[in-house]
Amino acid sequence: MIRQEIWEEMKKAKTYQLSCLYYVDKKRKFNRNYNMCIIGVSAIGAPTFFISHWCAFATTIAASVLEVIKSFIPAACQSEEELSKIDGLAVYFGETLQKIEGLWNIHENTESPDESSLSKGLSKILKKSPEKETLMNKL
Repeated sequence: MIRQEIWEEMKKAKTYQLSCLYYVDKKRKFNRNYNMCIIGVSAIGAPTFFISHWCAFATTIAASVLEVIKSFIPAACQSEEELSKIDGLAVYFGETLQKIEGLWNIHENTESPDESSLSKGLSKILKKSPEKETLMNKL
């Protein structure tokens, strides 16, 4: 019984860790590309002023719209502060995974493991897990 519970918690911790890392990586790439797009549109707009005032006006409007979208829609570009918090969650889930793996090794390498002490150890490890999961979902 406790073996299955430890296994499920290991899977959950690994899944949460990987999902946090994947999400942060994806968002940081998007933020970089989005900012490069704004810089590119602005850079195109400056030299076109000498060719046509309308091109310069259009690129200025496009850069402004992109910047407004970035400011008013937080899902478009998530702040670095929030991404750092998610990085911290990935570290927490990695540490939790290591602790649970320790319990797994005790269970697997002991001929007659004490189920109650393993259960207490697992509950002690998972004490902060619900609030961290809530924070992960919020971010």
